[in-house]
Amino acid sequence: MGRKAAYLKDVLLWAVLGLPALWAGLTRILADRYTWPEVIAGLAAIGVAVAFARPRPLRAMLVTAALWAGSVAVRGDPTVFFPALAVMSYLAGVRMPRARPALLGLSGAAALAAVVVPLVRWLLAAQWDLGAWFFAVTGIALFGLVPWLAGHARHQSLALTRAGWERAGRLEREHRMLAEQARLRERAAIAREMHDLLGHDLSLVALRIGALEVDAGLPESRRRAAGEAREAVTAAAERLRDIVAVLRDGDGPGLGPERENTARENTARENTAREDAEHENTVRENTAHEDTADPSEESVGELVRRAAAAGMPVTLHGTQEDARIPAPALATVRRVVREGLTNAAKHAPGAPVTVRLAHAPGETVVGVANAASRLQGRGVTGGHGLRALAERVRRQGGSLESGPADGGFALTVRLPHTVPPNGPPNGPPNGPPGIPSPVPLRVPPSVPPRTASRPVEPERKPERKPERKPERKPDLELELELEPALALARRRVRRTRLAAALVCLAAAAGVAAFVLGFTVYEAATSVLPPAEFAKLRAGQAEAEVAAVLPARTRIDDPSWPEPPIPPGARCRYYSTSPEPFGDLTLYRLCFAGGRLVAKTFLPS
Repeated sequence: MGRKAAYLKDVLLWAVLGLPALWAGLTRILADRYTWPEVIAGLAAIGVAVAFARPRPLRAMLVTAALWAGSVAVRGDPTVFFPALAVMSYLAGVRMPRARPALLGLSGAAALAAVVVPLVRWLLAAQWDLGAWFFAVTGIALFGLVPWLAGHARHQSLALTRAGWERAGRLEREHRMLAEQARLRERAAIAREMHDLLGHDLSLVALRIGALEVDAGLPESRRRAAGEAREAVTAAAERLRDIVAVLRDGDGPGLGPERENTARENTARENTAREDAEHENTVRENTAHEDTADPSEESVGELVRRAAAAGMPVTLHGTQEDARIPAPALATVRRVVREGLTNAAKHAPGAPVTVRLAHAPGETVVGVANAASRLQGRGVTGGHGLRALAERVRRQGGSLESGPADGGFALTVRLPHTVPPNGPPNGPPNGPPGIPSPVPLRVPPSVPPRTASRPVEPERKPERKPERKPERKPDLELELELEPALALARRRVRRTRLAAALVCLAAAAGVAAFVLGFTVYEAATSVLPPAEFAKLRAGQAEAEVAAVLPARTRIDDPSWPEPPIPPGARCRYYSTSPEPFGDLTLYRLCFAGGRLVAKTFLPS
């Protein structure tokens, strides 16, 4: 809300709350007509309260409580300023976050009014007025406490609404994050397929063309053409690498306004370390749905035969695929072989390659090793293949070892047939040079590529079966996190509403009981016996008449027409009977100059 709008609302509130005081200065409908100094003082006090209503709502409530108590004490009127007290009390309940200061303030105001108001009435009227004490106590409760409780309930309701909207906003942001993660997973899946399949095929094509380039049986023009074709395939592999990098990183040029906005909102992704961490998380989330072997996918033997047909000097040692291997492990074995052959074709063209596959109870060992190449590899790498492969192996509880071996390069994977119940073990993040990976990658012992065709005996590792912890979705975690705060807010709202209802009922019951008791008391203590009234004569001294009068009058002014009052006289009204709920008949005694000037019977 703008400051100008708030100022206009405050001025309007002041005008509305000041109308009863202005009306009391013009007419006698609400109460005895107020003097203009009293009206101006009341309007000024209301203006001060309105000025304090926003920054200091407790002060505003106490100012109007003092104004109302003052009008009761001086004028005996509870009607003119009670709207200001009720409105300021309600606003204090809405705007004050804590209840204790307001309750203490109202309690102090009620206690002070209970003492000051009757005392002022006694000083002004020379008569102890029990009704003033009643108005002082019940007025603060009805016009101060009850509106404050209603405002406090409104405050709690608004707090609950804000908490609900905050929860909805956080859930919406969480769902947007999940949608973004799903989009990134899809992009990563596309990048993975392009890297694994298309990259593998391009490497084999380059290998075939490279064989033609060095074939001495072809004329020079054909070998030159083969060299140009090989360079074109290499350039295509470079473009493929760029596309894969864009798909994996999630940002790139020319992807439209939506992507540019996303990039601006996530500028922290430009940090290299965070990019690597996000990539690893994406790979970790997406390897689960890949762990099923596709029947149409090439087997290990078919992969080796196709590479050999392309001109790669590759040999397969060990057993063939075992049908008893679980589908996830079989799919990973095939991917290890494909990745190893692709890397050998890229980085060691023409070097002998050895593929080893061995099965043991509960475990499969697969390795791809190449010797040193006499030719310089011209392939390109984005560093994602081994990283994704290492993460996939780790998720299945296996281990991946890669590094230089005998002048070449060796890749060895040990893969259990059963994934640990609680997922893969958490190891220190290590990886090959330039490739961050959460899997420990070590240089294996030297394994000659052309020796030991027997199966490799795998190491036996004790199985660990930690207790599985149930996973919770992010939005469920958020709901569980916010639920205690929302439950507390709901309880506060219910308590405040219940307290307001109970206070209203208690105040109503107290007012009813007090009114009944005061009516009986007033009727019993204001009776002038008919015999005593008959003895009174006009002209008697006021002191002589006062000796037979009751302690208090019944009313100050009858509400029905009465005979004219003698000029300059002041009149008192007494009951004719102690009956509190019957027809009200009165004796009127008028005094002037210290003597009784008129006595009148007033029927009901």
